[in-house]
Amino acid sequence: MAQLHQDTSSEGSVGHDVTHITLHDYYRTLVDGGANNGFGNSDEMKLLSYASPSRYVCVSGIGGIDIPEVQIGTFAAKIRLDADGRFVLGIFHEYGEIERGNSIHSKIQLQDGGCEVFDDSVLLGGRQCLVHKDGSIIPFNIHQGLPYIRMIYPSDDDLQNLPRITIHD
Repeated sequence: MAQLHQDTSSEGSVGHDVTHITLHDYYRTLVDGGANNGFGNSDEMKLLSYASPSRYVCVSGIGGIDIPEVQIGTFAAKIRLDADGRFVLGIFHEYGEIERGNSIHSKIQLQDGGCEVFDDSVLLGGRQCLVHKDGSIIPFNIHQGLPYIRMIYPSDDDLQNLPRITIHD
């Protein structure tokens, strides 16, 4: 197994067994304590399905933009766990689909799904991670004081073979 390390720069690589992932393969997705709903950009997270029957959420207050109808769906992303470095497929239900900007995870929504969210930096004595209700730990990367989850757009092989963790029901 290759050496795993936390990296706060945009250069370098992380390896695991035969999988070689560069940091450029990751998307930084914000964990937002002020957001009421999570949003997935289908360029960063795989849209698995739309809610049925169709449901929508209104988006306002983000950079002065108002979007009256954002369709709700279920998204998936490849995520590396903290303890052993293995990858899982994170499943995110009830996320609004956005076409521009980075995906956003609502801290409130994550907590409602049974996750514990520790968004304080380890440099300030915090844990800097999400603890899933099954005990899995997803590390946060802190960038300019804000917590992010590093995710990778999943391949068809990832969708078929990776173990799944439902982040929010």
